[in-house]
Amino acid sequence: MPTFLKRTWATINLDNLAHNIKELTSHSGKDAMAVIKANAYGHGDIAIAKELIALGIREFAVSNIQEAMHLVDNGINNDILIFGNTPDSQMGLLANSNLIQAINSIDDAITLSEFASANDMRIRTHIKLDTGMGRVGLRGNAAALYDDVMKILALDGLKFEGIFTHLAAADSEEPADISYTHSQIKLFDDTIALLNANDIIFRRIHISNSAGSIYYRDECKTNLDRLGIAIYGHKPDCTHDTDLQLKPVMELKSTVCTVKSVSKGGSIGYGRTFTAQKDIIVATVLVGYADGYPRLLSGVGEVLIRGQRAPIIGRICMDQIMVDVTNIDGISTGDIVTLFGHDGDEYLSLDEIATKCGTINYELLCGIGIRVPRVIYKNDKINGIIEYL
Repeated sequence: MPTFLKRTWATINLDNLAHNIKELTSHSGKDAMAVIKANAYGHGDIAIAKELIALGIREFAVSNIQEAMHLVDNGINNDILIFGNTPDSQMGLLANSNLIQAINSIDDAITLSEFASANDMRIRTHIKLDTGMGRVGLRGNAAALYDDVMKILALDGLKFEGIFTHLAAADSEEPADISYTHSQIKLFDDTIALLNANDIIFRRIHISNSAGSIYYRDECKTNLDRLGIAIYGHKPDCTHDTDLQLKPVMELKSTVCTVKSVSKGGSIGYGRTFTAQKDIIVATVLVGYADGYPRLLSGVGEVLIRGQRAPIIGRICMDQIMVDVTNIDGISTGDIVTLFGHDGDEYLSLDEIATKCGTINYELLCGIGIRVPRVIYKNDKINGIIEYL
């Protein structure tokens, strides 16, 4: 038995990744920048990046210099945009590794310019505008944004390749949020128009995240979409429908380690939160919150075993969960358990789990722990195994 089958593992389906890229780029008609921060949303950044390159993606985005250098050190030499600030001590890596730094404020730009000039470097940049996210970026009306951009463009040592903003509520169907998104798009467009009128042309202009690309394709007049959660097969908001047929790239699997009978009145787990109301059969499964499986599913979640749903009973432990398999025939040690994904004709979606936990699919994907191997599949065969521990 392969080592990953002895406990818990995540399957990563590269064919589904390819399907999603085709769906999204055909829909938008624009170039795509793939967001692969946070270990490609938990999927394995190197494996995902290499497959995306094979699929024609040439631009990537990450959170920080460490994530960027992990890609570079593993042979990913495509354009890599870093969203967050880079510490002074590591700014040399930006030029030496041909990385692209987002400029989030005038002060950031000045610091970057002074470093580049002092070290006879040219650092590639994209300028970030805050049109309503309220997080980072230049902030103000179109005239103020234009003035601040012009101040930054006057600085030495920087190569200005792109300008962008981030939509705060493009995944929402609420009328107020739709209006807000339109106001963000207008502010961005008005600022770009002022720059263009003064012969300031950026090679890359981007506003659409996954939600913007899916729901505001016609309104966003840019040449690049930043695609994150959608390339991994999930809607930005599970309640907001789309005609796109996205396929989840990750499924989470585990195994049964013991099967036992519990008599009526017997308790299960920490705190004795579950007491059997009748004689039952309980399977213990080798996954827990240390693997990123949410403790919030205690007593409310379900798993799939032999193509059937089985409820989680008692509290989820660090390394194990207990499920009631009384109504499933033939359960035995070593049976595969699906924590989210497909098992026969039954499907347990990540969105269902996220809703029960009061969170979003992004958080659950990013939370899958480092002791969970990622088993890469392509053409229905194992293409590789990423083991972090």
